[in-house]
Amino acid sequence: MANITVPDKVTGSPLTAAEFQQILDALKNGTLSTNTEYLTLKAGTAAAGTAPIKLTTGVLLTTPESGALEYTNGKFYITNKDEQKALDRTSDVALETVTVVNNAAETTIYTYPMAAGSMEAGNVLKLHASGVVSNKSGTAANEVVLRYKIGGVLIATLETNTASLTDAHWSLNSLATQRTIGAGGKRARDMVLQVGDPTSDGDQVFVNNISDIDTTANMDIIITVQWANDEPENSISLLQASLEYKN
Repeated sequence: MANITVPDKVTGSPLTAAEFQQILDALKNGTLSTNTEYLTLKAGTAAAGTAPIKLTTGVLLTTPESGALEYTNGKFYITNKDEQKALDRTSDVALETVTVVNNAAETTIYTYPMAAGSMEAGNVLKLHASGVVSNKSGTAANEVVLRYKIGGVLIATLETNTASLTDAHWSLNSLATQRTIGAGGKRARDMVLQVGDPTSDGDQVFVNNISDIDTTANMDIIITVQWANDEPENSISLLQASLEYKN
Protein backbone atom coordinates (compact mmCIF):
# COMPACT_ATOMS: atom_id res chain seq x y z
CA MET A 1 0.00 0.00 0.00
CA ALA A 2 1.50 3.34 -1.03
CA ASN A 3 2.31 6.15 1.41
CA ILE A 4 -0.04 9.11 1.74
CA THR A 5 1.64 12.43 2.49
CA VAL A 6 -1.12 13.70 4.73
CA PRO A 7 -1.14 17.52 4.47
CA ASP A 8 -0.34 17.37 0.74
CA LYS A 9 -3.46 15.29 0.23
CA VAL A 10 -5.60 17.32 2.62
CA THR A 11 -4.78 20.62 0.89
CA GLY A 12 -5.68 19.08 -2.46
CA SER A 13 -8.92 17.31 -3.25
CA PRO A 14 -11.08 16.14 -0.29
CA LEU A 15 -10.18 12.80 1.23
CA THR A 16 -12.25 9.82 0.28
CA ALA A 17 -13.54 7.57 3.02
CA ALA A 18 -10.95 4.94 2.09
CA GLU A 19 -8.08 7.46 2.19
CA PHE A 20 -9.23 8.76 5.56
CA GLN A 21 -9.33 5.21 6.88
CA GLN A 22 -5.77 4.68 5.63
CA ILE A 23 -4.63 7.67 7.67
CA LEU A 24 -6.41 6.37 10.75
CA ASP A 25 -4.77 2.98 10.26
CA ALA A 26 -1.35 4.63 10.06
CA LEU A 27 -1.89 6.60 13.25
CA LYS A 28 -3.42 3.71 15.18
CA ASN A 29 -1.65 0.63 13.87
CA GLY A 30 1.34 1.70 11.78
CA THR A 31 0.18 -0.44 8.86
CA LEU A 32 -0.17 2.15 6.12
CA SER A 33 3.06 1.45 4.26
CA THR A 34 5.64 -1.25 3.69
CA ASN A 35 8.23 1.41 2.77
CA THR A 36 10.69 3.16 5.12
CA GLU A 37 8.06 5.28 6.88
CA TYR A 38 4.41 4.88 7.78
CA LEU A 39 3.33 8.50 7.72
CA THR A 40 4.90 11.52 5.97
CA LEU A 41 3.95 15.04 7.06
CA LYS A 42 4.29 18.12 4.92
CA ALA A 43 7.12 20.48 5.89
CA GLY A 44 6.12 23.45 8.02
CA THR A 45 6.44 27.06 6.93
CA ALA A 46 7.10 30.38 8.68
CA ALA A 47 3.41 31.29 8.58
CA ALA A 48 1.30 30.99 11.71
CA GLY A 49 -0.70 27.79 12.00
CA THR A 50 1.47 25.74 9.62
CA ALA A 51 3.61 23.68 12.04
CA PRO A 52 3.77 20.01 10.95
CA ILE A 53 2.69 18.93 14.45
CA LYS A 54 1.18 21.01 17.23
CA LEU A 55 0.10 19.66 20.60
CA THR A 56 -2.70 21.29 22.58
CA THR A 57 -1.91 21.83 26.26
CA GLY A 58 -3.74 19.51 28.59
CA VAL A 59 -3.20 17.49 31.77
CA LEU A 60 -0.73 14.65 32.16
CA LEU A 61 -1.95 11.07 32.18
CA THR A 62 -2.78 9.90 35.70
CA THR A 63 -1.07 6.60 34.92
CA PRO A 64 2.08 7.12 32.79
CA GLU A 65 2.23 5.13 29.54
CA SER A 66 5.57 4.19 28.00
CA GLY A 67 6.17 6.07 24.74
CA ALA A 68 3.61 8.80 25.46
CA LEU A 69 4.41 12.40 24.44
CA GLU A 70 2.41 15.06 26.30
CA TYR A 71 2.30 18.86 26.59
CA THR A 72 1.16 20.87 29.59
CA ASN A 73 2.02 24.21 31.21
CA GLY A 74 4.53 25.07 28.49
CA LYS A 75 6.51 21.83 28.91
CA PHE A 76 6.85 18.71 26.75
CA TYR A 77 6.87 15.42 28.62
CA ILE A 78 7.91 11.99 27.39
CA THR A 79 7.50 8.71 29.20
CA ASN A 80 10.19 6.08 28.76
CA LYS A 81 9.24 3.58 31.46
CA ASP A 82 6.58 4.61 33.95
CA GLU A 83 8.19 8.05 34.48
CA GLN A 84 6.92 11.27 32.88
CA LYS A 85 9.90 13.59 32.41
CA ALA A 86 10.09 17.06 30.86
CA LEU A 87 12.30 17.40 27.78
CA ASP A 88 15.42 19.59 27.83
CA ARG A 89 15.53 22.32 25.19
CA THR A 90 18.70 24.16 24.16
CA SER A 91 18.59 27.40 22.20
CA ASP A 92 20.61 30.38 20.96
CA VAL A 93 23.94 28.58 20.81
CA ALA A 94 26.81 30.96 20.00
CA LEU A 95 28.31 29.77 16.70
CA GLU A 96 30.95 32.48 16.26
CA THR A 97 33.67 33.96 18.46
CA VAL A 98 32.89 37.46 19.72
CA THR A 99 35.93 39.57 20.64
CA VAL A 100 36.12 42.99 22.27
CA VAL A 101 39.60 44.48 21.89
CA ASN A 102 41.01 48.01 22.22
CA ASN A 103 37.52 49.26 23.12
CA ALA A 104 36.48 50.82 26.45
CA ALA A 105 32.76 51.02 25.61
CA GLU A 106 30.37 48.59 27.28
CA THR A 107 29.77 45.94 24.62
CA THR A 108 27.26 43.10 24.44
CA ILE A 109 28.86 39.73 23.70
CA TYR A 110 25.81 37.47 24.13
CA THR A 111 22.04 37.89 24.08
CA TYR A 112 19.37 35.30 24.72
CA PRO A 113 15.97 36.70 23.60
CA MET A 114 13.25 36.04 26.19
CA ALA A 115 9.96 37.69 25.34
CA ALA A 116 7.42 38.97 27.84
CA GLY A 117 5.01 36.27 28.93
CA SER A 118 7.22 33.39 27.75
CA MET A 119 7.92 31.86 31.17
CA GLU A 120 5.92 29.36 33.19
CA ALA A 121 6.20 28.71 36.92
CA GLY A 122 8.66 25.86 37.38
CA ASN A 123 10.81 26.59 34.31
CA VAL A 124 14.47 25.80 35.00
CA LEU A 125 17.16 27.65 33.02
CA LYS A 126 20.81 26.62 32.70
CA LEU A 127 23.17 29.17 31.14
CA HIS A 128 26.83 28.67 30.24
CA ALA A 129 29.20 31.16 28.64
CA SER A 130 33.00 31.09 28.50
CA GLY A 131 36.07 32.36 26.70
CA VAL A 132 39.53 33.84 27.18
CA VAL A 133 40.86 37.22 28.31
CA SER A 134 44.22 39.04 28.13
CA ASN A 135 45.29 42.50 29.23
CA LYS A 136 48.22 44.89 28.90
CA SER A 137 49.26 44.77 32.55
CA GLY A 138 48.02 44.08 36.05
CA THR A 139 46.83 47.59 36.83
CA ALA A 140 43.44 49.20 37.40
CA ALA A 141 43.79 50.91 34.02
CA ASN A 142 43.62 47.48 32.34
CA GLU A 143 40.81 45.82 34.26
CA VAL A 144 37.73 44.40 32.57
CA VAL A 145 34.19 44.33 33.95
CA LEU A 146 31.69 41.60 33.07
CA ARG A 147 27.98 42.27 33.60
CA TYR A 148 24.96 39.96 33.55
CA LYS A 149 21.56 41.53 32.93
CA ILE A 150 17.94 40.42 32.55
CA GLY A 151 15.61 42.73 30.65
CA GLY A 152 18.15 45.52 31.05
CA VAL A 153 18.29 45.08 34.85
CA LEU A 154 21.77 44.44 36.27
CA ILE A 155 21.92 41.11 38.13
CA ALA A 156 25.66 40.52 38.64
CA THR A 157 28.97 42.32 38.07
CA LEU A 158 32.55 41.06 38.15
CA GLU A 159 35.47 43.48 37.99
CA THR A 160 38.77 41.63 37.67
CA ASN A 161 41.60 42.03 40.12
CA THR A 162 44.64 44.13 39.21
CA ALA A 163 46.46 41.14 37.77
CA SER A 164 48.21 40.43 34.50
CA LEU A 165 46.12 38.09 32.32
CA THR A 166 47.28 36.15 29.25
CA ASP A 167 44.64 33.96 27.58
CA ALA A 168 43.08 33.43 31.01
CA HIS A 169 39.87 31.45 31.17
CA TRP A 170 36.61 33.18 32.09
CA SER A 171 33.19 31.63 32.54
CA LEU A 172 29.63 32.28 33.67
CA ASN A 173 27.48 29.41 34.88
CA SER A 174 23.95 29.93 36.13
CA LEU A 175 21.10 27.68 37.21
CA ALA A 176 17.78 29.43 37.80
CA THR A 177 14.23 28.36 38.68
CA GLN A 178 11.25 30.56 37.87
CA ARG A 179 9.21 30.12 41.04
CA THR A 180 6.29 32.38 40.18
CA ILE A 181 5.24 34.48 37.18
CA GLY A 182 3.64 37.88 36.70
CA ALA A 183 4.74 41.43 37.46
CA GLY A 184 5.98 40.25 40.87
CA GLY A 185 7.54 37.03 39.60
CA LYS A 186 10.27 35.37 41.64
CA ARG A 187 13.35 33.60 40.29
CA ALA A 188 15.78 31.58 42.42
CA ARG A 189 19.33 31.68 41.09
CA ASP A 190 22.73 30.10 41.75
CA MET A 191 25.43 31.68 39.59
CA VAL A 192 29.22 31.79 39.45
CA LEU A 193 31.07 34.38 37.34
CA GLN A 194 34.81 33.73 37.22
CA VAL A 195 37.93 35.12 35.52
CA GLY A 196 41.25 33.29 35.75
CA ASP A 197 42.31 31.47 38.91
CA PRO A 198 40.64 33.12 41.92
CA THR A 199 43.47 31.92 44.17
CA SER A 200 46.15 33.73 42.18
CA ASP A 201 45.60 36.01 39.18
CA GLY A 202 41.80 35.91 38.91
CA ASP A 203 38.56 36.70 40.67
CA GLN A 204 35.05 35.34 41.03
CA VAL A 205 31.62 36.37 42.26
CA PHE A 206 28.75 34.21 43.50
CA VAL A 207 25.06 35.06 43.22
CA ASN A 208 22.78 32.82 45.25
CA ASN A 209 19.44 34.50 45.87
CA ILE A 210 15.79 34.93 44.96
CA SER A 211 15.18 38.01 42.86
CA ASP A 212 12.18 39.81 41.38
CA ILE A 213 11.66 39.11 37.68
CA ASP A 214 8.72 40.77 35.92
CA THR A 215 7.70 38.04 33.48
CA THR A 216 5.14 40.36 31.86
CA ALA A 217 8.04 42.49 30.54
CA ASN A 218 11.03 41.76 28.31
CA MET A 219 13.42 39.29 29.97
CA ASP A 220 16.31 39.15 27.47
CA ILE A 221 19.45 37.69 29.06
CA ILE A 222 22.47 39.85 28.20
CA ILE A 223 26.19 39.52 28.95
CA THR A 224 28.35 42.62 28.44
CA VAL A 225 32.04 43.44 28.91
CA GLN A 226 33.80 46.77 29.41
CA TRP A 227 37.49 47.59 29.55
CA ALA A 228 38.83 50.39 31.73
CA ASN A 229 40.84 51.77 28.79
CA ASP A 230 41.37 51.40 25.06
CA GLU A 231 44.50 49.27 24.65
CA PRO A 232 45.40 46.91 21.80
CA GLU A 233 46.51 44.33 24.38
CA ASN A 234 43.20 44.45 26.24
CA SER A 235 41.14 41.68 24.67
CA ILE A 236 38.31 39.41 25.79
CA SER A 237 36.58 36.76 23.67
CA LEU A 238 33.39 34.74 23.99
CA LEU A 239 34.11 31.28 22.62
CA GLN A 240 30.87 29.51 23.49
CA ALA A 241 27.49 30.21 25.03
CA SER A 242 24.11 28.53 25.22
CA LEU A 243 20.96 28.42 27.32
CA GLU A 244 19.03 25.27 28.20
CA TYR A 245 15.43 25.04 29.27
CA LYS A 246 15.65 22.01 31.55
CA ASN A 247 11.91 21.45 31.24
